[in-house]
Amino acid sequence: MVSAQKGGVNAQKRGVSAQNGGINAQKWVVSAQKRGVNAQKEAVSAQKGGVNAQKWVVSAQNGGINAQNGGVNAQKRGVSAQNGGVNAQKWVVSARKGGVNAQKRGVSAQNGGINAQNGGVNAQKWVVSAQNGGVNSQTKQYPP
Repeated sequence: MVSAQKGGVNAQKRGVSAQNGGINAQKWVVSAQKRGVNAQKEAVSAQKGGVNAQKWVVSAQNGGINAQNGGVNAQKRGVSAQNGGVNAQKWVVSARKGGVNAQKRGVSAQNGGINAQNGGVNAQKWVVSAQNGGVNSQTKQYPP
């Protein structure tokens, strides 16, 4: 009888441990979501940088048109500014991909949290089963 009660206590401890694992998994979910939000903020920042670079392209192109009669140097600056705009757009795409990957990791972590919660539910079922076993062993008296 004492052995069955100890088994029930141990099963309850395992249930608590599994629940703590579920809580930790949920904390990882929140952390991953925050990383996703930060990646999206970086994507917005990179997009703003791309817009600014495009404005510089337009400005440099206008300067190139005005300076075509006077020299080739202004045209070179326009080409350089266009290359800067292309590079900024590449950074935008890269930051977006980072945001998507972070969101995928967030979903993965959520699934892990759900699995851990299911494990906690199963552990609670084992606790109930062990308690029922303890009750059954108490109702049987030896010797009969």
